[in-house]
Amino acid sequence: MAQAQAQAQAQAQAQAQAQAQAQYQQQYAQAPQVDENGVPVYSSHIELTPEEQSQLDYLQRMPSYQAIIQPNYEALHKKFVGQSLLPRRQTTSKGKYSLKDFQIMRTLGTGSFGRRFPNPVAKFYAAEVILALEYLHSHNIIYRDLKPENILLDRNGHIKLTDFGFAKEVQTVTWTLCGTPDYIAPEVITTKPYNKSVDWWSLGILIFEMLAGYTPFYDQTPMKTYEKILACKVHYPSHFHNEAVDLLSKLITPDLTRRLGNLQNGPSDIRDHPWFSEVVWEKLLLKDIETPYEPPITAGVGDTSLFDHYPEEQLDYGITCDDPYAKYFTEF
Repeated sequence: MAQAQAQAQAQAQAQAQAQAQAQYQQQYAQAPQVDENGVPVYSSHIELTPEEQSQLDYLQRMPSYQAIIQPNYEALHKKFVGQSLLPRRQTTSKGKYSLKDFQIMRTLGTGSFGRRFPNPVAKFYAAEVILALEYLHSHNIIYRDLKPENILLDRNGHIKLTDFGFAKEVQTVTWTLCGTPDYIAPEVITTKPYNKSVDWWSLGILIFEMLAGYTPFYDQTPMKTYEKILACKVHYPSHFHNEAVDLLSKLITPDLTRRLGNLQNGPSDIRDHPWFSEVVWEKLLLKDIETPYEPPITAGVGDTSLFDHYPEEQLDYGITCDDPYAKYFTEF
C-alpha cells in the first residue's frame, strides 16, 4: 500500500514538472511584449543565483508547487515568475533591465513607521498575512519562517510573503527543528510532532512585535530565547488594546487545544476575533482596501532608494606568513 502511494506521488510529481517545462517553453515561444513606451520587451535567458536555484529545486520537489501561485505570496519559477511576488527580470531592446508585475519591494518594518506600528496599521498587515497563510495551509504547506524580514510591500503597499526555504508540504505532522529563534513555536523547540499550528504561533509573535517594537521572548542568545519561549511568560505593554492582548494570549500559547487557528474552525477563529472586527475580509482579499502606506517609488524604474545600505564588513584575517605549499594552490 505504501509503495503504491509512493509511486503515485512520484508520478504526480513527474507530471507536474513536465507541465511546468511545457509552460516555460510556451512562454519562450511567445512574441515579445511592449512596455509603456511601445518598446519591445524581450525575454532574457538569465542564470539563477545559487539561492534561487536552491529554492527552485525545493519547489520542484513539491508535487503541488504549481498550485501555490497566489497574489499574497511568492513562488519561484525557473526563468519567469508568473503571478508571483518576484519581479520578472527582462531586457528591453536597449539592453536595460526593467521590473515587471511590481516595481520595487520594501521590507516590512524598516523605517516606514519607526519601531512601533499604530494599532490599525499592525491590524492591516496582520490581516493580509492571515490570508497568505490560510492559502498556503489550504495546500498543506507550512511556512515556518514568518517574520518581518520575510514580508515585503509592493508598490501599492500590500504585503508579499517571501523566502520559502523552510516551507514544507505536510499531510499530517513533521518534526524538523527550523525557523528563526524569536518566532519558533515551543513544540518545534521540544522536537514534538507539529503541523500548521506553528505558523499561527509565529503570527502572534509578529503582531506583538509590530505593536511593541520588539519580540516577547528576545534574548542575546538563541538558547536563552528558547528558554523564555518554553516558559511562555508574556509581558504585554500597557499601550496594548485589550482586544489585542486577548488575541495574542490565544495565539502565543503552548496549549495547542487553545491556540487559535489550530482549533475546529481553523483560521476563521482568528478572522472572527474582535480585534479584526473592522476588517472586511472579502474586500481585503481583492485588495479593495486602501493601504496604510505606499512606498514612494517611481513606477517602471528599478528604484532601489528604499533598500537598506550596509557598509562592507572589514574582516581581519590575521598575520600572513610564508607557505611552502602555496605554489601548489595558485588557482585557489
